[in-house]
Amino acid sequence: MPHVMMITCENDILHAISIAHSKMKEFPFSILEKQKVFVAISELCKNILIHSGTTGEVLIESIKNGIRITVIDNGIGIPSINAVLEGKNSPNSKGLGLGLRGVKRMMDVFIITSTKEEGTKIIIEKWCN
Repeated sequence: MPHVMMITCENDILHAISIAHSKMKEFPFSILEKQKVFVAISELCKNILIHSGTTGEVLIESIKNGIRITVIDNGIGIPSINAVLEGKNSPNSKGLGLGLRGVKRMMDVFIITSTKEEGTKIIIEKWCN
């Protein structure tokens, strides 16, 4: 059963990281793997607060071979996911693309969907090797 929490401020991000840390104790993750998950949660949740124009939620759950984090907002959406993931930010961007690219590189699964004026959903997984 996933742990669900709202992301409305920076303190919520710290709480989400704490929950992930607790769930990861079920597996023999290395310190490096744990840090990658914590950074990914921080980046994705900060994107909600900085870029979505709204709040969001994060779902954290243990899966058979690791941890899954789902981050959802009902914000403005990402106009071009491919451009963002390729680092082609707009001149007024505050760094969204680099953060998502970094998260994608660090995780074993990275799935993103976004619809203009409806929001964005990102699912990431880190597997315990």
